[in-house]
Amino acid sequence: MPIRVATVRAADIPSSQTDFPFYVDLGRVGATALTLAEAESSRWYTDTDLVTQMAREIVSLTEGHGKYASLTSTSKVAIDYDGIRADLAVGNTYGRNAVWSGNFSFVYHMEDNSNDSSGNGINGTDTSMSYNTSAGKIKKGADFNGSTGQIRNTHDFPSSYTHSFWFLQNNSTTGRVVIAKDGANRNMVYHWVGSPDNYLQFFTWNSSNSLKFIRSANGTVPQTTWVKLDIVWDNSGNYTYYVNGVVGATDNNVATSGAPRDTVSDDLWFGNRSTPNAPNAQYLDEVKFSSVVRSANWITTEYNNQNDEATFWGTWTTFGGGGFTPTPLMHMRMMAGGGV
Repeated sequence: MPIRVATVRAADIPSSQTDFPFYVDLGRVGATALTLAEAESSRWYTDTDLVTQMAREIVSLTEGHGKYASLTSTSKVAIDYDGIRADLAVGNTYGRNAVWSGNFSFVYHMEDNSNDSSGNGINGTDTSMSYNTSAGKIKKGADFNGSTGQIRNTHDFPSSYTHSFWFLQNNSTTGRVVIAKDGANRNMVYHWVGSPDNYLQFFTWNSSNSLKFIRSANGTVPQTTWVKLDIVWDNSGNYTYYVNGVVGATDNNVATSGAPRDTVSDDLWFGNRSTPNAPNAQYLDEVKFSSVVRSANWITTEYNNQNDEATFWGTWTTFGGGGFTPTPLMHMRMMAGGGV
């Protein structure tokens, strides 16, 4: 039974992170490419003794996500697989839902559909969408065709939140909607502005047009380049905009008075403003919404992991050579049908 181990690159962890979901390219884990049965049989641990198991989600043969209780600059991930054990149920202690438990409202990997991985069931309704490798930052992603492609859900915003997603603009049209919560009460829009300024602006407003508005710095959201964007609202009158893990240097937190966030029941749209208002040709991947203020170091760590997973985790090696002798604890766990 192979045990493959990787150690995080210390420079990618600006500070320790608690209950941190991370990305693993499963295509790099095995000495040879994993089969689907091997990927689903995998169990993930924080140690090579296979004592402390962690929750994980197998999205595809190349995309997996685990949850570290305390990710530090010396953390390891040990993955063992046999191709025999069944996949963990989503509600299992170490199954999919546990990866995103706690503060995540919804998680869309944009792999094959707009189903929510958080276990909260905030699934999107997608129309004229395609999901493919060329459209994704992390393997597959969502391709919005600029005509009718859109995703819609019914999520309302909590009192504090962090919204993150990867974005690639794939046409030259200036001033198109990326994500919007825009109905009768006119609430929130991410709006891309193209060449020559290349920035993304975010604004919320209520039915009386009281406005909060911020924008990323010029040139930070160029066409044809993947960009990770994070918006944080702290419920104290402050929005913070992050571009590729870094706070926007200019034009950030520009605001007028008024309602800073939306709490009403208007649909949340991706790739459009509302049917059939302003569809946008774009790609989106790893769209997440959480009901908590993420720290700057959390956002930077997440960017480092997702932007360059191969550097973040480095080389996977086989623990104990080509084979290993189980310790008594391991043997008992195997006999009991446990995690080893």
